[in-house]
Amino acid sequence: MFAQLFSFLFEEAAARGGIPWWVWLIIIIILLVFLWFWFGREDEAAGEAAAEVATEPEVEVAAEEAGAEAEAEVAPEPEPEAEPAVEAEPSDFKKIEGIGPKVASLLNGAGIATFAQLAETPVEKLEGLLKENKLQMMKPDSWPEQAKLAAAGEWEALQKLQDELQGGR
Repeated sequence: MFAQLFSFLFEEAAARGGIPWWVWLIIIIILLVFLWFWFGREDEAAGEAAAEVATEPEVEVAAEEAGAEAEAEVAPEPEPEAEPAVEAEPSDFKKIEGIGPKVASLLNGAGIATFAQLAETPVEKLEGLLKENKLQMMKPDSWPEQAKLAAAGEWEALQKLQDELQGGR
């Protein structure tokens, strides 16, 4: 395809007595863009490799200093105040009527990842989140109630509620 285009341009140019300046300009721009992409990738890879090499000695020096300090002073470890919170698996919000994949990813992006979190989220906050993302036509009025049933594992009650709803309303 490109060969046909260039042959057409060069044949036309030969018939007119030379290649017009704008054709040369286009060729130069294409070559510059190609070279920029070609050499730009190598620079990024070299920069990342240099960053890794630069940080490795710092880590070793810090580890050696920490080891020397630990040998010099033996301090009692502070007792943990509480066990760390266990990360809950994200819930499948598509089980809630009125929530599709787009809204589910939107909720996850807003830090709402479980049915329990969705159940505790005020409807006004959900409406604001939808409005910010130009989805104001959606009505999240029943989502916290549905999420509360899903969080409790009451799937039959959730199905009964969803049967009464129309499009999540």
